[in-house]
Amino acid sequence: MTAVSPAYPTEDLHADVLVETSAEPNPPLAPVPSILRVAPVREASVLQPPASLTKADHSRGRIPAGVSFKGTITGTSGYVVQGRFEGTISLAGADLCIEQDADVDGKIEAQNAIIAGRVKGEIDCQKGCVTFGPTAQCSASLTYEQIVVERGAKLNAQLRTAGA
Repeated sequence: MTAVSPAYPTEDLHADVLVETSAEPNPPLAPVPSILRVAPVREASVLQPPASLTKADHSRGRIPAGVSFKGTITGTSGYVVQGRFEGTISLAGADLCIEQDADVDGKIEAQNAIIAGRVKGEIDCQKGCVTFGPTAQCSASLTYEQIVVERGAKLNAQLRTAGA
């Protein structure tokens, strides 16, 4: 070790700065095994509903914000939940979008589901994709072909892939 004086003179400073040098530089890090490589986490994106839910037609259903509904919904066109729903939603070959402030308690059957709100119960998207946005909260039994869970989503689910 060598003692070094401050770079500028001061009257009140009498302390020396110690600089430690090593004869050996740090050894290079070993490459990370490919099994441990992790894809970079992308920033949470704003969920966009599937094209089937953004069409200008009036064939899709909707539970607007501020509305509570108990019962059974069946259909073959897309559906958007913005309010509170309790019961069964069964959409043959159609997509379901549960928006950020929505609250769904029950059974869901749909081709694809985009979830940004709270869901409790059972979700069945055996022939499609379930997407959980960054504001999603889910406590459910989940059957899916594909799943996307964005950073921030809270998921407490029993997961089953289709055909398993």
